[in-house]
Parts: sequence; structure tokens; C-alpha cells
Amino acid sequence: MAVLYSRNALGEALAYAFLPLVLLGCLKIWHNLTNGWLYLGFGMGAIANSHILSLIIVTIMIAIFCFIRILRHQLTRKEVINYTKAAVLAILSSFYTLTNIGSLLSSNLLMSPTPKLVPLNATKYWQALLDNSIIERSASFNMGPINTFLLFFLMIMLFTNKSGLWRHWTIATIIVFFSTFDWLPWQNLTSTPINMIQFLGRLLFISSLLLAISVMYYFDQYPLKYKDINFVITLALVAVSLNAVHTYHNKTTKDGYRFWLTRDNYVQTIKNSAIGIDYLPANNKHQLQSRITALQNASVSSLKIKSQTYNSAEYMITTAKEGYYSLPIAVYSGIHYNVTLNHKKVKLANSHALKLKIPKGLNHLKITVTVNISNYFTMLISLLTIVYSIGKLTFANSNSFVKKNKKRQKDK
Repeated sequence: MAVLYSRNALGEALAYAFLPLVLLGCLKIWHNLTNGWLYLGFGMGAIANSHILSLIIVTIMIAIFCFIRILRHQLTRKEVINYTKAAVLAILSSFYTLTNIGSLLSSNLLMSPTPKLVPLNATKYWQALLDNSIIERSASFNMGPINTFLLFFLMIMLFTNKSGLWRHWTIATIIVFFSTFDWLPWQNLTSTPINMIQFLGRLLFISSLLLAISVMYYFDQYPLKYKDINFVITLALVAVSLNAVHTYHNKTTKDGYRFWLTRDNYVQTIKNSAIGIDYLPANNKHQLQSRITALQNASVSSLKIKSQTYNSAEYMITTAKEGYYSLPIAVYSGIHYNVTLNHKKVKLANSHALKLKIPKGLNHLKITVTVNISNYFTMLISLLTIVYSIGKLTFANSNSFVKKNKKRQKDK
């Protein structure tokens, strides 16, 4: 989560925050406890609404869990029904997001983030660990000193304690953790769909969660003699993380694609940023393969934003002579635009960059996007499903709390 802070990856951070719900749902389903499908479905839906790449990774993770349970003859009919219910809940709660993304992808050729596959480097990982650094370097993403220490502690315990559920989770953690390093020939997979992950350090969020479950099961089997150790470890984890964030925040330096924006470099940065082409449309497959966007040949440089709202923008454009100009404004198929030039409605040309015939001199351009009626329907489905899920989870937890209190009173 601290590394995500340095990357400004809000959507990804939200997805990671909901991941524990997914694992809780799986654990409840595996142990035949009530409402496991509810936790799993709500968590997956929330991840879908936050970060699609995380949704794909987590879906693959759950598929691997299911495959292992099939091999061990543990998958039951009831479990399959719970997975199905969870999938329906997840789809309905993210219906608005999924349909919009599906519509844009099916109607446009979009620039995906730079296709690459960068594994972790052990030397750089160790250096970042010693420095407690969260600077955005994809080869040195790390889980932090405390988590890494706990992982190696459990690795050692594998050779001394030969039984317990914690061993399976620890082995899974070790496999995921060490598979992210450049010791494996990842370069042979750069032309495969796996390169959508971009940074194998992303998989550390799975390692961290599997590690949390491993630690939970270990100390459940081998309780600490001194309960204060739990508090000390937790306090150390929080303190180390806060220190990393504080150090990063006060380091005024160029860090990867991150810049300290100023009044002087703002325009230059947003025009020439290396990540500025992500998800922009291309006019054809050749442009897509060459990573050339539809805005590449924009012919107007004097374009200033006058005002913006959630669904509209106004620009002032200065031209030296009358003619057709391609503007650095993306146009996506499947989206309905209302465009006025000098307060007169104009028709859009068939292009993914806004192209207009503009008179000489100073001109006023306004673009407004109209929401498709189907979006109200899909949004309603998602909102009602989310409200239902939260209500049911709250009611289930309240009942569980009341039952536990009654049991305690009877025991007394």
C-alpha cells in the first residue's frame, strides 16, 4: 500500500483494500460457514469497480485455488453453488463498470499501457529493503522489512515444525514471492498476454495477503507466550511504513514518471508525459501496433481550456487562417458528443481525434457528452446490488455478534 502511494495508484490501492474480503469469502466457503459467497461476491465486485487488472489477477488466483481443491478432491457441489452466487453478485454490483469498459473496448482501438514484463531484481530489492524505500522502481518493489522478516521466519519454521495448515499457506507465499524475481526466464513471456501485468512486483500484494494468512494460522497453532509481541510486531509494521512514506514525501526529486508539478512545468509535463497515451484511441490497427495515437497529428497548438465540468469542456482556439484542423482532443466511438463552435452546432468528422473546420482568429469551442439511457439502468442495478450486499453483510455480522454475546453470557 505504501508503494502504491508513491505511484499515485488510487484505483489499484482500492482494489488491494478489498482483497481481504475475497480471501475471507473463500475461507468461509471452504470451511462451510455461512455467507461466504456474500463476502467473496462483494469483494470481487468492489475490485472490479476499482481496478480491472487486479480483478483479472485475483480471478486467476481463485481459479488456481479451485484447481488445487479439485486435485485434492475437496470441491463440493455446495461450494460450486457458492462460487456461482458470488460470481452473479460480483457481476451485478460492477455491472455499470463492466458494461462501460466492454462497450469502449469493443467500439475502439485503445492504447494499452506499455507492454513489458519487469521482474524484481534481488540486489535492488535488498537495497530498497535496507533503505526502507518505496521509490517507484519496478525492479525493487518490496513488501517492507517487517513482512520480509516474517516470511523468512516462517521459511525457517518449515524445517522445524512439520505439521499444521500454516505450512500450505507459507509454501504458497514462498512460491509467489520468489517467482516474481528475475531468476526465472520471464523475458521469454514478454510477447504473451502475461505482459499486461507489466511489473511482477504487483504480485507482492498476493504474497502479502498469503503471508498474513500464514502468520495467522502459525500463531493460532503456536500461541505466543507473551501477547505483547503481537502489539510490538504490529506497531513496528505501522512505524516502518509511515517512515517510508515520510521519507518519500520529503524527497523532492524526479521519481520515474512522477514529477513535482509547478506553474512553469505543468503544461510541458501533461503534453509530453511518457504515460500520457494510455487508453487513448488509435485510428487503425497499424497505429495501435506502432503505439501511435489518433492525436499524433494534431495541428492546433494554441488551444486553451476556458472551463470544465464533469461532462463538458470549453476551449479557446486561435488559428492563423481558416481551414480543417485536427485538435488534441480524443473522440471515442460509442459516446455521444454535442459540439458547438462559436455557439453553432457542428457535426463531427469520422475520426478519433476531434477534426473541425475552424475560422481564422479567436474561436470558442464547447464539447458536451450526453449519457446514454442504458447507463442509468446499469448504474441502478449496480447501486441496488451494492446496497443489498452492505445491508445483508451488516445484518449477518450483527446477528453473529448477538449470538456470540448470548453464548458468553450462558458460559458465565
